[in-house]
Amino acid sequence: MSNIKGTITTLRQFLFNVESEVKTEVNGVKYPIIYFKKDRILSVPDYQREIRWQKETLFSLMNDISRGSKFLGNIILSSSGEKDFEIIDGQQRLVSLNMLITYIKSNYSKQITDIDELVTINVNCFDKFSIFRDADYTLRNVDESIREDVKKSDKLGQIKILSELYSSISAEKILDTVAKAESFLENLKKCTLNVIVSDDEDIKISTEYYIDVNLKGIKLDTEDIFKGYLFSQDSSKEIRDCWVELKESWMKFNERCNCKPEKSVYSLTKILEHYIYCHVLSKPEYKDVSINEKFTLDSPCEVNGTKYYLGDHVIKVIRNNTYMKEVLVGSKKYIDCLTEIIAADGGAPGCIRDLLKNIENNEVKIICNFIKKTILDKTLIVPKILILKYYLSICDGKAKKATCKNLYAVYFYNVLFMLFGDKKSDAENIKKISRSTEYYPELVRAIKNFFDDGNISESRQIAIAKWNSNYENEALQYKCKSLATIYNYFTINNESVEISSSDDVYNFLSDEDVYSIEHFIVNGSGNITYVEDQDGYELPDSVKKYSAYIFNFIFVPKSINNNVFKNYSVRKKMEELTKSKRSSEIKCEYSKMIMGIVKDMFADDVKVTDLNEAEQKELEKYWLVTFKYEYSHFTSLVIDMLLDHFSSKEKDK
Repeated sequence: MSNIKGTITTLRQFLFNVESEVKTEVNGVKYPIIYFKKDRILSVPDYQREIRWQKETLFSLMNDISRGSKFLGNIILSSSGEKDFEIIDGQQRLVSLNMLITYIKSNYSKQITDIDELVTINVNCFDKFSIFRDADYTLRNVDESIREDVKKSDKLGQIKILSELYSSISAEKILDTVAKAESFLENLKKCTLNVIVSDDEDIKISTEYYIDVNLKGIKLDTEDIFKGYLFSQDSSKEIRDCWVELKESWMKFNERCNCKPEKSVYSLTKILEHYIYCHVLSKPEYKDVSINEKFTLDSPCEVNGTKYYLGDHVIKVIRNNTYMKEVLVGSKKYIDCLTEIIAADGGAPGCIRDLLKNIENNEVKIICNFIKKTILDKTLIVPKILILKYYLSICDGKAKKATCKNLYAVYFYNVLFMLFGDKKSDAENIKKISRSTEYYPELVRAIKNFFDDGNISESRQIAIAKWNSNYENEALQYKCKSLATIYNYFTINNESVEISSSDDVYNFLSDEDVYSIEHFIVNGSGNITYVEDQDGYELPDSVKKYSAYIFNFIFVPKSINNNVFKNYSVRKKMEELTKSKRSSEIKCEYSKMIMGIVKDMFADDVKVTDLNEAEQKELEKYWLVTFKYEYSHFTSLVIDMLLDHFSSKEKDK
């Protein structure tokens, strides 16, 4: 690394727009190391991650500097001319320091008149960053005529976090007076950095140094480490452009999912991990390679005659630029397709319709529905890899009809995993299936394995523990509809998983009048009507949580839901349904199974006439003691029925 040079310098010499020659002293003689010209430009490359600092990190930096000058770590640059530098490492700190100085200038320029100009910092994925910065990081301060252009230029959606960071500076009151600001600025100028510069325009060397410096016991972001190894192997503009396009697609995906990147339903690193498993590790030469979520080896292995060790990064093991480019390009196309499916809101977008030419329209919509449910489920992470495996089997648009329908097995397995899966052993099995060239037969065998006699007891206990615990998830009603879907319409034989009728499945998923969701055992409102024309009985808080449990829901006509069940207790609901003689209107077999179990349960022996104080106490005793026992027993019976149902369907074929 002879073209790498660097040394310690002050922040004033580096970040302010002054000419400076950084020297080091050896045996009393000073030698120039780096010469920074005036009007230099520091650029954050567009392949760098978005700003992720939280206000707590910024406050920590501010507190440190307010107490005196500090060493602020390494800054790694790649020079592409005498005045042009790309920031390989340190963009979060430099942008934040720039922001603090901007704040001081904006608020105290009349009192503190000797603030030097800063060097230019460009953010390539936000090419109008300077306009936004000069507007005090507030979009409303930007001239209205260019405001939309500034917003659109922010490719990675950084405006909000930058605005929040800037507006939070005043909250700490570290810079709330002229004296404090002046002292802070003097300390800041004296802070030191270890500036490392590669003269090579190829960022490969700088990136290698970034990895070497930062992996020495420091915990780095998994995405940054992945990107570091990627660019150290191939730093071509083509591969960097691929990364930028991938990241932009992923940001749009999160926007469509209505979630922040840091709380994504499907993180970028997880998508890359899944794609590597499905597309690369399925190749024979990598059959012994097993990685974890940090992309490092779980165990030593040998690939093409080279030995690799525990903890080695998978990109070092793959050592194939073509494969890695395929991972980036393929992941982008996959993310774009998922974004269209999620945006379609129950329909079938062109991207998936073009791939599923050989099946009818309703089935395409069903498949999109199943994909969307799985992808948006934050609790199903590992099973998402099977959706990707399916996508790769159809992505050339030439898939046969049977292959197009393989998604039914994927969905069936994912629902079973949600209910009965063991996170460790079944997760490993999913990874094994995902790297198989013949994944479908293995997937069908895995589904059948859930119902083998040796697994039923263990699965049953896992499920009872899982769903009888305080499992808070607003989406459980939709998980229940997934369960009801496979109960009502899915069958499994020796070779495949099928649905009984695409029209029936489509109607079940889309017709909210015939199949409206009913909080059956415990009302969603947390109140029960015992006496007409009086206030309802409010359930104890410890019981209200049962309203979100997966087995609490059934699917009945909206008219029955509103006019028969109303807000009654479950026992009263069953009585009113019998009186109304409308049971035949309920079409959902899963719901009928639930009601069949409930018929002999939840007796509620409390006689309520006017909800007086004595009746209130008796009801409280029932709900806090008897009901919890009954609900546990109810859950056990439901699980037994589910397992018996699926086992009998498989045996009947």
